[in-house]
Amino acid sequence: MADRKIVDDFKLPEQEIGLTEKASSDEAKSAASHGSENLIQITDADFEEKVLKSTLPVVVDFWAPWCGPCKTIAPILEKIAPAYAGRLIIAKMNVDDSPETPAEYGVRGIPTLLLFKEGEEKARKVGAEGEAKLTAWIEENI
Repeated sequence: MADRKIVDDFKLPEQEIGLTEKASSDEAKSAASHGSENLIQITDADFEEKVLKSTLPVVVDFWAPWCGPCKTIAPILEKIAPAYAGRLIIAKMNVDDSPETPAEYGVRGIPTLLLFKEGEEKARKVGAEGEAKLTAWIEENI
């Protein structure tokens, strides 16, 4: 009986903090819908169309639902997205759902932000930053 109690009390880290696969998917959809037209969700399947062929510069946020630092920068990206309307697109790619593109671009840790202009990677930022540093990085690279 004691062994059964231990198993019943065991929780995965995601369960302890209230994350589930469905919740994180809902959070990603919510993040996109609460941003602006220039905050989009992308996948391996539409990366070329939405990023490489974009007429505007695109910042791609490679993230995962279980990543703490990714959760730190997500609200910052949501907040600043409207200020860049017509100048920049912010795209979020879940690396768990779309592993091919991050591998192709050598993304080894998350969050990683890549800035693309005219279909080419122009800048890279690894790790979470505050709003001021993040916007300064964007400004110097767009």
